[in-house]
Amino acid sequence: MEARREKYHDLFVTHYGDLCNYASLFIPRRDAEDVVSDIFTGLLESKDPAEVSRNYLFTSVKNRCLNRIRNAQSDKVYQEYIAIRLSEYFETPDESLLMDVKEQLCKAIKELPERYRQTFILSRFSGLSNKEIAEELGLSVRTVESYMTSALKILRIVLKDYLFLLLMLI
Repeated sequence: MEARREKYHDLFVTHYGDLCNYASLFIPRRDAEDVVSDIFTGLLESKDPAEVSRNYLFTSVKNRCLNRIRNAQSDKVYQEYIAIRLSEYFETPDESLLMDVKEQLCKAIKELPERYRQTFILSRFSGLSNKEIAEELGLSVRTVESYMTSALKILRIVLKDYLFLLLMLI
């Protein structure tokens, strides 16, 4: 039991600050710290520390924050806070950061295999349905779905360090 607590302590020390910063993008800082602490408390009681990955922690924080926002939608303070945070990101994004993310996205799309790239561009930039893409490229709908799934997997891997920024800038 003591070794398990020590592993959780290491997880906590390693990720607490980053998780609080991430959570505070969604909710006020004081609540973000509560959310992260609650997640670690829950993990201590239920999960083996060896099974807890960084992705799991960040996904848990995001989901818990979104639940808190949903539950507090009628709370005027949250609504004002969310409006302020959204306006910061959508009205005055850091141009160099935005350019960097766009550059990385374009580079990642260019590096996709030809069919994946065509399918991705037709879907995401031209707004075509899978059926329309299949007709245009002479493929089956299943093949188009498969190409899109593969393209998105590749982009997630290549852009893993930029995904959060993409979500905030889109």
